[in-house]
Amino acid sequence: MIFRWYGDKVTATLRAYYLERLKIVAKMLVGRIKEKISHAGTGRKWPGARRASSKPGEPPARQTGDLMKSITHEIDAINLRAVVGTNLQYARKLELGDDRIEPRPYLRSTLTENEPLIKDIILQRVP
Repeated sequence: MIFRWYGDKVTATLRAYYLERLKIVAKMLVGRIKEKISHAGTGRKWPGARRASSKPGEPPARQTGDLMKSITHEIDAINLRAVVGTNLQYARKLELGDDRIEPRPYLRSTLTENEPLIKDIILQRVP
């Protein structure tokens, strides 16, 4: 009986498959986050502001569109890792709050809300 080892080929095939799944998840999250922060605010309209702000605990309301445009993703193909978010200075303050503003969560809440779908995408049967 002859045994052949195809471990390297199987590993490469699985890695490529899960990399594509990861890209799908990252793009889906970017879209869902943008959708979440594209609404008008239901909070206070500050003097000089064009639009109302969001209430504490709600996702940030769209003011200029800069936050929405900044949401993006990066894929680390070597470690099979995706990073979804923004590099805007004020984005962290909106997500987590600080001593002057209560949190307006939109990143972590989107991840949590979509966790079942993410698992379904990642765990789809390999063809």
